[in-house]
Amino acid sequence: EDWRRRVERIGNRHYPAEARARGLYGSLELVVTLRDTGELMNVRIARSSGSPLLDQAAIDIVRLGAPYPPFPARLAQEYSSLEVVRKWSFTTAHRLDGS
Repeated sequence: EDWRRRVERIGNRHYPAEARARGLYGSLELVVTLRDTGELMNVRIARSSGSPLLDQAAIDIVRLGAPYPPFPARLAQEYSSLEVVRKWSFTTAHRLDGS
């Protein structure tokens, strides 16, 4: 949940100006792989929004947030990395929503 909120904050600060100007909106699904140290290992589109601009903006936003906080100790003992699959929406209100 902390990770989602962080990406949303960054996404709303860096909402793509071209998408705002052109009135683009849509949803996509990202697959993000994080190392236990918080390092971003990989980010890719699992399901496109249909807009290359929005897809690339979502990838760029996740990259801007890196590195992320390290995993909590208990989680890091079990996993050296995690793959997070999440739906993100660029809304008509010019917001990034990960809920």
